[in-house]
Amino acid sequence: MPVLEISKTGGTGERCWTLTLTTDDGRPILRATTPLVKGVAHDAAKALIQKGPDAPFVEGNPAPGRPAWAAEKDDDSWLLRFTLVSETRFDPLLKPEDLNDIKNAEHTVIGIRTNLRKADVKWNPPEADPAFAIKEADLTEPLGYPGS
Repeated sequence: MPVLEISKTGGTGERCWTLTLTTDDGRPILRATTPLVKGVAHDAAKALIQKGPDAPFVEGNPAPGRPAWAAEKDDDSWLLRFTLVSETRFDPLLKPEDLNDIKNAEHTVIGIRTNLRKADVKWNPPEADPAFAIKEADLTEPLGYPGS
């Protein structure tokens, strides 16, 4: 199952959290380019999971306040911007060969959206999850067959 991981990095002060999306086989395909504050990283992960899979890819400037993916050239590479996450841009780690063709960026976003649709959010370390204490204290017996 794909994972959107919120992990602590070597950033300084409170800005030490990053987001990384990995595929079923553990390959990273998307990473935040800027260290974030913990609450912002959590909000960004929720926005990506809830709105990212259905957000369209747009060329140019997307409409403000509406979820959308846009590619931005940065010197000789390009980054992705998700309109609901203004604090960071994202590095698509599976870059196409032809960086000049915007259609390749759109194809990359399709793969990212597919993985976000099935992704679980995980914290590293797990104790950083704001709901960690509640999850650990939950002794409710599952109903039905496991995994159903």
